[in-house]
Amino acid sequence: MEHDLLVLGGPKNNEVARRLLAAMAEPLPFQLGGGEITWDGTAYQGEAADGEITRDCGYTGRATYPLNLNKRVVPIGGRSTYGTAAASRWLTEDGADRSLAADIAVLVEASVIRDGHVSTPRVLRRAALNV
Repeated sequence: MEHDLLVLGGPKNNEVARRLLAAMAEPLPFQLGGGEITWDGTAYQGEAADGEITRDCGYTGRATYPLNLNKRVVPIGGRSTYGTAAASRWLTEDGADRSLAADIAVLVEASVIRDGHVSTPRVLRRAALNV
């Protein structure tokens, strides 16, 4: 964990993500827990119908790596795999926009299509990070 780092997945199943998000807790505007993503006091949860997830939320961003200030980190995760896929899709499609802050956190949501893919993500929240 000494180089630029892309961390895919959340703290539930990824120890590196757990450690990274704990180290980044100060600049991040969101917290994870209880099956939801909380951003500035507002809880975001997905939706399900007939036991199938139909909408999910995910987060991504980029910032200075708190364990090595000369490197960058990009966390990508979600409430479930679908939220992680939505955040990944947003990052690849829109994350390189030069109008975005260099250090940023983004919360997205997307519908889950019947074949298990996610729709084009919609940005719910975005914040420049003070790193």
